Order: sequence, then structure tokens, then C-alpha cells
Amino acid sequence: MNFILNEESLPQYFHIYNTHPQLYQLIASNEAVGHKYRKRVQLRYQKEIIGSTYRKRLPDGFSLGHLRAHELDLLETSGLGLFKKFWSSKKEFLEMGMPILIKGPANDPACLCYACTVTSGLAEVDVITLPEYRSLGLAKASTEEFIETCLQRGITPNWDCFEENIASLKTAQTFGFTKLREYDFLSVFRKKLPDRK
Repeated sequence: MNFILNEESLPQYFHIYNTHPQLYQLIASNEAVGHKYRKRVQLRYQKEIIGSTYRKRLPDGFSLGHLRAHELDLLETSGLGLFKKFWSSKKEFLEMGMPILIKGPANDPACLCYACTVTSGLAEVDVITLPEYRSLGLAKASTEEFIETCLQRGITPNWDCFEENIASLKTAQTFGFTKLREYDFLSVFRKKLPDRK
């Protein structure tokens, strides 16, 4: 616990995966840190093909395609620019993130599906739909296109979400993602940072 409270190189807010029960008890009983304990679920796409069911059902006026470089600025202004948390450059994101963008009737970004990381032949799926465009099937349509892109590149899509995120779990299960495991996810907030020397 001393390390968590006093280590200067640790950020103020961080996550611990698969927390040992004793460490969790130490953190939970210490008033110098805030914490939130949750469960996550990891799923994997294990089929070799994907249909085009949801892409065919795209609502009138919406378009789906691979994100192009000149569309990146649209993401920044729309609230879909979260990819910057995961990729070091726009070029890297476009090449490795395999982003799929759905635009609305006004040619505005509505939904984005991309890989937040690709490693060891696995792509970690992230899909974001703006609130005003939810419940239109956009997440399913963009995910379907993303899965096909992964399969064409010989990459396996991986899905990871919080256990209570029912919408996300249902989307993954719609495509036949197979549950691999559940694991503990502990968010820790140090209320006071150590004095810098």
C-alpha cells in the first residue's frame, strides 16, 4: 500500500486488472484513496466469415465506409475523437485502427468503430455512437464492417466491456463473439499526491 500512496511515478488515477483480494482489501480500507471495483468481460470473434445483415439495414440518408484522412477533423468536433487516447498519430490510426465511420443525413459523423489496439493478431474493438443516433442499428452496421475488415487482414476481433454494459454485450453476442473470461477491474484514485522531491 505504501507504493500506491507514495510512488511519484504513478498517476493520480489508474487501473489495476485482476486485483489480488488482499490488495483490494488494503485499498478499500484506506481513506487516502478512492476506488471503484467492477467486473469486465472479454469475448472473441471465432468465426471465419461475417454476413452483411446489418449493413443492408442502414437507415435512409446514412452512409458507411472506411474513414479517410480528410474526415478526421469531423471526428474532433463531433465528440468521436477518442481514438487519440490509443494511437500516437492520425496516420497510425488510419492504417492500424481500421476505422469504420457512419455518417448521418447531414454528412455528419454518427458512429465510429475501430481498433483501440492491435497486437499478436488481435484487434480490440471500440465502437461509439453519438447519443442522438442511438437505437438505429449503427453500432451493429459499423461493427459488421469492422469485423469483415479484420478478417480480410487475418486479424481476430476481440471485445472487452464492463459486465453491466448490457448494450455492448448484446452487440457482441449478436455477432457470435464467444465469452473467454470475466476479470476484476479496479479503478484507483489517489486523493493526495506525494510531494515531489
